[in-house]
This record gives sequence, structure tokens and C-alpha cells, in this order.
Amino acid sequence: MNRVLLSFVFIVLTVNFMYASADTQKQFSVKPGETISLDLRSGGSVRISGWDRNEVVVIASSKGDDAEDSNIEITQVPGGVNVLSDYDRRQDRGSTDIRFEISAPKHYNISLDSAGGGITIIGMNGTFKGSTGGGGITIKNSEGTTYLSTGGGEIDLEDSKLDGKVSTGGGRIVLRNVRGDVKTTTGGGDIIHEASFTDKPDVSASSKDEVVEIKTGGGAIRIDSAPLGADVETGGGEITIKSANRFAKATTGGGDIDIESIDGSVKASTGAGDVSVQMTGNAQAEGHDVSISSGKGDITLILPPSFSGSVYVKLGYTRKYEDVEIVSDFDLQRDKTNEWSTEYGTARKYIYGKGQIGSGKNRIRIETVNGNVFLKKAGK
Repeated sequence: MNRVLLSFVFIVLTVNFMYASADTQKQFSVKPGETISLDLRSGGSVRISGWDRNEVVVIASSKGDDAEDSNIEITQVPGGVNVLSDYDRRQDRGSTDIRFEISAPKHYNISLDSAGGGITIIGMNGTFKGSTGGGGITIKNSEGTTYLSTGGGEIDLEDSKLDGKVSTGGGRIVLRNVRGDVKTTTGGGDIIHEASFTDKPDVSASSKDEVVEIKTGGGAIRIDSAPLGADVETGGGEITIKSANRFAKATTGGGDIDIESIDGSVKASTGAGDVSVQMTGNAQAEGHDVSISSGKGDITLILPPSFSGSVYVKLGYTRKYEDVEIVSDFDLQRDKTNEWSTEYGTARKYIYGKGQIGSGKNRIRIETVNGNVFLKKAGK
């Protein structure tokens, strides 16, 4: 009986030791526009929220072994506040459970250098820069310029106006109602660009304020709205652009491309996959050139009845795909080669389509292999 009681006491003491916690809190009077610099050699999760007070409050909490071994220094310096965290020099540590909860003036800058851990920024207006060895990046209800990167983790940008660039070594990137010229890059993961705003900027503006620029090493890309254009690229995965103005440039190493509505020029290319594009707007005007190519797959282009442009189609096919064809609601001259060509390895024949629609102001060029080409008139 005594032995059981002693074992129970030992377990309780061990659990209490493992979950012992230590908190450090500092508060400073500051000026808007200064910078909070985080040098987190131990790593740790960070949450920074903006408020209407000219004060910075930093609460650092740690648990278990981290509470015993971590060294945290929070100091006020000219131009802002510095936060330093490190482990005891005698310790060889690779992981951390240190958390930083920070409140700062809304107009404040952030500089981050972290060994690892996610960062969340809410309600801030400034410049956010730096990197973390691994962990998610979240920015909500904020405005400014961001140059943040993570070695691996999801990036979530929401209800913000941001310029600059965010990147992850591998992970999904989601943008919800994000304005500004912010570029996104991931080593591998889907990129989703959702828009809930309804106002439409002047598409004749020269500013790049609303250009959507996305690049991922591999994964799907989905864009709800690109009012001033989209330039997207993935190493392999589907691309969907629901609505774009001015221009849409979409490139994938392999996967379908679907551009549901574009009032402007199009350049779409896939290593293998189907491509579907629907042109809208004043298609009689210039600035509606179309270039579509696929290494293998069907191509569908839907044009307004009043479209004005010259058309060139090159359809190559191998012996197993001799039934492919060019189907057009517009008048095209078709020519078919008689001899098999081995210029690209496997023997191919070609079907060429040429023609002019209206006055021929814009140029349409379509190339594919082993797929049909459909030129359709909208509403027919």
C-alpha cells in the first residue's frame, strides 16, 4: 500500500515539474511608427495585435523544460522594443514551447528572426519583415508592406491591403479579400485567392495595385477575382481563374487551366491538360490577344459574337489520335499534312486552321497535341 502511494506521489510531482510554467511581462511607453524586433534564437510562436494605445506590452510564457532553460530579454531601445530569447548556453535544444503575446500601437513595424514557430499579425499597419525556420504565417485586418518567409508552413492572409512578398518552403497559401501588390511563393502547395469585395477598380489604371502574382513549385491555384490582371505559375497542378480584367497569364507544368471570364489578353500554357477560356467585354477593342498551348489536351476558346481577330491553330496528333479535329463556329481555312513528321520524336501529322474574324484587330494563336480545338461563339 505504501509503495503504491509513493508511486502516485512521484507521478504527480513529475507531471507538475513537466508542466511548470514561467511568464515574463514587460510594458513600455512608445511612439507609433517605431519597430518591435524579435530575435528568437530559441524559436517560439508569436502573436502581435494592434491597439489604440501608445504602449507595447510583451508577455512571454514557457512551459516544462523551456521554463527552466530559456533566457528571455525584453528591452526598450531607441526606435522601439527588442525581444531576445535563447536557451542556456549549456543546453543543446532543438525544440521550444515559448509563446509571445504582444500588443502594440496599430502603426508599428515588425522585424522577425526566429529559429521556428508561427507568427500571427492582427490589426497592424506598418512594415512586416523577417523569417521563421518553420511555422505558419497569418496576417489579418492589416495594412502595409510585408516581406515574411517560413521554411515550411501554411500562409493565411485575410481582409488586408498588402504589398511585398510572402513565401513558404512548402505549404498552402490562402488569400481572402486581400488587396495590393503582394506576391506569393510556395515550394509546394495549393494557392487559393478568394475575393469577397464587390467594388471594381478602374481597369484602365496603370497602377499594379490589384495585379495578382502567384508562384508555386507544385499545387493547384484558384483565383476568384483579379480586377487588374493575374500572372500565375505552378510547377504542376490545376489553375482556375474565375474572373480577370486586363490580362491573364497562367502557366502550369501539367494540369488543366480554366479561365472562366477574361476581359483582356490571355496567355495560357500547360505541359499536359485541357484549357478552357471565355473572353468577355468589348472584344472589338485591341488588347484581347490570345495565346494558348498544351502539350496534350483539348482547348476550348469561347469568343463574343463581335470579336475581332486573326486566328492561327496548329493541332498535332500521333497515330492513336487521328480522330482529333478543329471545330469552329467561325469560318476557318483548314489544311492537313499528308506525311508523318518525326521532328519531335514520335511521328505526327498536323491540322492547321487559319482565318479572320471581323477586322482582325487581335491575334489568336492556339497549339496543342492529341486534343481537339473548339472555337465557339458565345450564346450559340
